[in-house]
Amino acid sequence: MEILSVLTWLEIMDSAVKIGLGALIGAFATYFAVTETRKGESRARRDQRKSDLIQKVAVGAESMTDGLVNYFGVWSTGVEAADGKLSAECIDRLSEIGNDMVSKKKEFSSAGALLMLLGLTDSIAAFNAYGGHISAFLGLSMKTGLPSIEEVEEAWFNVKSGREAFLASLSKDFLSDE
Repeated sequence: MEILSVLTWLEIMDSAVKIGLGALIGAFATYFAVTETRKGESRARRDQRKSDLIQKVAVGAESMTDGLVNYFGVWSTGVEAADGKLSAECIDRLSEIGNDMVSKKKEFSSAGALLMLLGLTDSIAAFNAYGGHISAFLGLSMKTGLPSIEEVEEAWFNVKSGREAFLASLSKDFLSDE
C-alpha cells in the first residue's frame, strides 16, 4: 500500500503543478494585458488633453486676429480717407474696437501661458514673434501723427506673416507624436 500512496501523492503533486503553473501563467498574462491597456489609455488621455489645449491656444490666438482684422479695416479706411487727421467717427469706432481688444488680449495671453504649459518651444517662439508683430502694429496705430498707408500695410503684412508662421508651428506640434 505504500507504493500506492506514493503514486497517489505524486499524482496529486503532478496535478497541482499543472494547475498551479497554468494559473500562474494566466495571472502573468492577465497582469501584462491589463498594464499595457492602462498605458495605452493613459497615453490616449494625455494625447487628448494635449490636443484640447492646443485647440484652446489656436482659438485664443485667432480671437486676437479677428479683433485685429476689424481694427485694421476701420483704421486703414480712416487713414486712406484722412487728410492728416482721422475723423471723429473713425476714432470712436477704433476706440470701441480697442475696448473689445482688451478681452481678446487676455485670451491671447492665456494662449501663450498654455503653450508654456505644454512646453512647445518652437510654437512659443513663433507665438512671441507673432505677439511682437501685433504690438508693432498697434503701436503704429497709436503713434503721434497719422502713419502712411504703406506703413499700415507693411505692419499688417507682418502681423499676417507672424500669424501664419505661428499657426504652422502649432500645427506641426499638434501633429507630432511627442
